[in-house]
Amino acid sequence: MFVRYLLVLIAVLSSTVLHAQRSIEELLPASTAAVLKVNHARQFIEDLLEHPLVNLAKDAGAYEQSITDEQQAQLDAIKTQVKATLGIEWNEAIDQLTSDGVIVAFDPATQGVVVIVQGEDDTVKKVFEILLTTLKPWAALSGNPVNEGVYRDTITGYQIADVRFAVHEGTFVITNSRDLGRTTLDSLLGDVPSESLASNSAYKQAIASTDPDDHTLWFWADSKLTNQDGGVAQLDLAMRENMLAELLFGGITNQLRNSEYLTATLDFSKEQLRFAMRTAHDHQWVPERRYYYFGEDGKGTAPALLQPEGTIASLSMYRDLAPWYLLGPELYSAGVNEGIAQVDSQLSNFLGGKDFGEDILGALDPGFQLVVVDHEFKEGEPVPGVKVPGFALVSKLRDPEVLKPELRRQFISFVGFLNLISGMEGGSQLDIDIQNNNGNIVLTTAFLKPQPNQPVSIQYNFTPTLILTDELFILSSTKHLAETLQNERPLKRRNPSNRTINTQFQLFGSTIQQVLGKNRELLITQNMLDKGASREQADAEVDLVLDGVDLLQLLELKLEHTDSELTFSIDLNFKGE
Repeated sequence: MFVRYLLVLIAVLSSTVLHAQRSIEELLPASTAAVLKVNHARQFIEDLLEHPLVNLAKDAGAYEQSITDEQQAQLDAIKTQVKATLGIEWNEAIDQLTSDGVIVAFDPATQGVVVIVQGEDDTVKKVFEILLTTLKPWAALSGNPVNEGVYRDTITGYQIADVRFAVHEGTFVITNSRDLGRTTLDSLLGDVPSESLASNSAYKQAIASTDPDDHTLWFWADSKLTNQDGGVAQLDLAMRENMLAELLFGGITNQLRNSEYLTATLDFSKEQLRFAMRTAHDHQWVPERRYYYFGEDGKGTAPALLQPEGTIASLSMYRDLAPWYLLGPELYSAGVNEGIAQVDSQLSNFLGGKDFGEDILGALDPGFQLVVVDHEFKEGEPVPGVKVPGFALVSKLRDPEVLKPELRRQFISFVGFLNLISGMEGGSQLDIDIQNNNGNIVLTTAFLKPQPNQPVSIQYNFTPTLILTDELFILSSTKHLAETLQNERPLKRRNPSNRTINTQFQLFGSTIQQVLGKNRELLITQNMLDKGASREQADAEVDLVLDGVDLLQLLELKLEHTDSELTFSIDLNFKGE
């Protein structure tokens, strides 16, 4: 119970960042390995509590389930006492309490964590007295009474078990380490050590890249923390066991291993949430086996996004797929390589002896796109009961004149193989249509239409299509999407010329809602079957999910770099009220 109360104390106090009285560099030792700063606490809390997703969670009863009546009563009692003592509302008290900031720091030398809160002296003292008065009976009941002492005849300090805390001239300090606490208090009293965090080269490099005061949350860690316990080595090991993980993140691990620092920032408002992680970047750190990730010269750029009407998601990546697949012995474990060999053997059977890695993936230029769209059915087409979005892979060919005829034959052979397997199992057959328009090869397939009064199965979502031009390779689940992408112009990028986009992904909530809405009855039925809910309950739950999805305007993920820095960012944009 005592631990819970202590966490409440820390949560109340830890609400923003350190600015004025003494700088962060002066208060913390040079051995500090990680720092978290939180800015604009009051605004952050207000935006969070008033966020549309939080309101939706309240409507669903999730908020009431996350906090007990006892915990809510305790928080309400503290708020009431603060107002009675200070004569101001709780949010104003937070403003004054954290006006000069809050930091949380970790020091490996002492294995200590320290929280420092700075604000208006009078407010800090009064809030501290309220919390101390509240803590004392809780601590006594837990068998860990509050011990009191005076440090250097100036600062009154308090201790509960291993936790120490004190207040001095508008600064509140709480730590689990005696030595770290003494260092911090000595700095507050003017005895700044000759070497502090300001002398840490990794920290200076990080703050030159991102200003800690410009973000809602700012986090920094130097390499001795990010690499401890072999964390990066374990990440690399995980890549060896998972080809998809290697494709998505393989190039990042080398930067983490060699960079002196890592920073992360979070910016939050009711309309947007943005997370960004940064490390140093140098193409020389990338081993040859991972040139597929950034390119041999380190300048490989993802194609500009395609975004046709009805786009649900669009992904663009610079990756050279052939070496990613063919360099198995260098990139993957023995077990994964055994699986690759089995896949090669099976694929070669219906690729006419061609090698999937060399002849198929090797035919594509580095850089590809995946596009997912809401599937619109044309008049007269069979409309299945379950509607599946359309999707397509788009890339460029290395040698179109040689490869277009070869890929056409492979596609026809593949369709024939599918028809053979389906026919043996009594399934539907694919009809194929081949067109050659001024050198542009269009191969379209479609399942034979069902007989009248026959159910329209899920397979009628698909009309697999291959388009080969001198510019594009398009493999799509539907003919309509393939033809749309053939004529679609990529989005214009607004990106500084010194930044190279390696990966970009966008997801649109409103389009997802449309797709789910088309399958609403199926979702309701599934909810009733899975949860035993009534029709009314299932209706309400499904509509709540649809409302939540609709609040998401755009989710964007981006991996980009300059010659010296790598940045991974996540942007969430929400619909305004």
